[in-house]
Amino acid sequence: GSHGLIDARGSATLVHGGFSLDAALNQRSTDGHRRNFASSVDGRSLGLQWRNDWLRLGARHAQDALETGLAGALTAAQYEADPSQSNTPGARARVDNQRNGVFASAQLGQWELAFDAGRRDKALDSVSTFPYAYHIDARNRSVRARHSTTWGRVINTFIAGVDDDQWTRVVHGAFGSTARQESRGVYLRDDVELHTGTVVSASVRRQSATKRVIGASEIDQDFTAWNAGVVQPIGKGVSLYGNVGRSFRFANVDEIGYTAVGASLAAQSSRDAEAGVRLAWSGGRGDLRYHRNALRNEIGYDPAAPGPFGPGANVNFDPTLRQGLELDVQHAWARAWLLRVQAAGREAKFTAGPYDGNRVSLAPRYTASVALDWMPGGGHRLGGSLSTVSSRSADFDNRCTMPAYTLGHLRYAYSTSQVELGIGVHNVADKKYYAVAYQCNATRGVPDAIYPEAGRTVVLSVRVTL
Repeated sequence: GSHGLIDARGSATLVHGGFSLDAALNQRSTDGHRRNFASSVDGRSLGLQWRNDWLRLGARHAQDALETGLAGALTAAQYEADPSQSNTPGARARVDNQRNGVFASAQLGQWELAFDAGRRDKALDSVSTFPYAYHIDARNRSVRARHSTTWGRVINTFIAGVDDDQWTRVVHGAFGSTARQESRGVYLRDDVELHTGTVVSASVRRQSATKRVIGASEIDQDFTAWNAGVVQPIGKGVSLYGNVGRSFRFANVDEIGYTAVGASLAAQSSRDAEAGVRLAWSGGRGDLRYHRNALRNEIGYDPAAPGPFGPGANVNFDPTLRQGLELDVQHAWARAWLLRVQAAGREAKFTAGPYDGNRVSLAPRYTASVALDWMPGGGHRLGGSLSTVSSRSADFDNRCTMPAYTLGHLRYAYSTSQVELGIGVHNVADKKYYAVAYQCNATRGVPDAIYPEAGRTVVLSVRVTL
């Protein structure tokens, strides 16, 4: 593909009796669409399992390594002059991940019991304005039980489980630190399906966490989340659905390590509501959904907040509201045409504090896409799509606006029973655009700290299945 892209992937599955072995390899390298943005990725995975009619046992291993240049952000003037340039010619990073796990499940009458345990090691080593390196050791264990029963024409499914997670992050260097996090959760869920097709569900989860930065602070947190929902058929191919609940998120060890000195991050919580209608007809389906999330203590990065090394830190924001309407429609006709339309209108704003009434940065008000595939037969397939993203604010003060953009994409493929040859063109019109900017130029009133996206790119592909 364009920019020196070479992407190779392979996977295989071997099955013999109750044993199965899955293996996959991938390698990707590219020069990047900017200077000092060349990158390479190598990955591999292996999975082994054995099963009979009531028991399943298995193990899995995966690892990957990423090496990349860090092109960095551009000022508005630099972006206008040459979006492919870089201010950080020597900045680089390497990330290594390794994941190992085992799993088991057993079907004992109406009960299904399952167990998972895993470990992930992640190491990052980067050099930009200053060296930064850390290592994360994460371990998780989970046990769950599922029970299904039928009472007359009523089907009941009950699920209970326990999760246990442990994280340790060690930051190396002169400003090194060690942070540990332990988290435990217990959850229950029950689904009841009536003979009319109505499905009623309810769930609850209790989570507790302890986070500690060695030599600094210790935080104990706990939260109870819940959700209740219903799906109600009202006619052939038509269903109404809705749910309400309370959700949460704890800050992870990465986030708690980059706050203002002496600051701690509270749990993020949200009051959630959703309602929608699903439609199904001959050749198509549709979904219209409204959602509303009222958040407290939302966890995020504020470039203006006082941080450990100057401006910029992870904080708990003042209350925010996110709500919107989303549409997804897909329709096929004459076995040769497939149309898909997606559209969304979303509101994301602060509802209190110094930013009260302001839009949340980087959140577009509208997005839409239309995709059409033509399959005339003989293994040929031609597809095209058009997507648009509305303008967004680049900062929480809403002092400047990132421009909207519309992109077109095309792809042609020829397939036989074992081989597919394809050519795809992304950003057909070679649109100059960006999706991320973190600051505003105070004198010019335009976005700053810009990360440009790629212009027109072409990818040739071949896929062989044996």
